[in-house]
Amino acid sequence: MGTAEGEHAVLQSLMKLMATLNVQDSMDRGTLILIYQNSRDLGIKEGKKLDRANNIATAMEVIKKSPWGEVWSIELWRDQGQTADTFIDEDGRQSAWLVWRECPVRQVCLTEGVAQDGVMCHMSYRMFAGILSTVLDSKVDITPISVGPNACKKKVTWR
Repeated sequence: MGTAEGEHAVLQSLMKLMATLNVQDSMDRGTLILIYQNSRDLGIKEGKKLDRANNIATAMEVIKKSPWGEVWSIELWRDQGQTADTFIDEDGRQSAWLVWRECPVRQVCLTEGVAQDGVMCHMSYRMFAGILSTVLDSKVDITPISVGPNACKKKVTWR
């Protein structure tokens, strides 16, 4: 395989298997932490293959033009009244809103009747956080704000 398309097909098959088995219910906290960390580590590894960026908008463009841009459709979002893509959050961290329009995990969850914002969602956005961390050369955290059948909104922070 080796192509983004082939890897995407394998990932989709694994997600369907996980959804069918409802693995989230059978995992303890330690297993979940290990899965989350490995997802982020994989993202960091994949991010090393991409160009670097000095701001979130450029970083998003770098990822969008990479094979990972075919996996997710993610864009910067401004809340009503927000005049810039970025803002300083309540903890003093540089932040932005991301809207995930296309996501293979959401599609599997909807198809298989599995609740969103579970293990597979966390794996996906933690992998994305790893990629973004490497592209921005900053520590990146992503927090889900809302999930839905058409899009998900997440807050990204970096230092």
